[in-house]
Amino acid sequence: MSEIHSIASAPPAAAYRGAGRLTQRSDPSLDPAQSGDRLELSELAERLGSADLDELRLRKIVEIRDAIRAGVYETPEKLDAAADRLLNDLLAG
Repeated sequence: MSEIHSIASAPPAAAYRGAGRLTQRSDPSLDPAQSGDRLELSELAERLGSADLDELRLRKIVEIRDAIRAGVYETPEKLDAAADRLLNDLLAG
């Protein structure tokens, strides 16, 4: 059975940086480009990958503030969903 060590004895997080990164393989048969696998990104994924997430977050906040000011943010559907979540939380807790 393995030993369980104190969390205080664990190395700092900096020691793990890069641990999960892929490295170049020496075996050409393992080359993903040669395997026939493909990766397709949606338009949204491409936009998120190229856009600054802080800017997207700020835009969303501005949109929500404008909708609240205009009185169109709180719809009956949103209020029902919020009430359902609240009721579920109360019954679960």
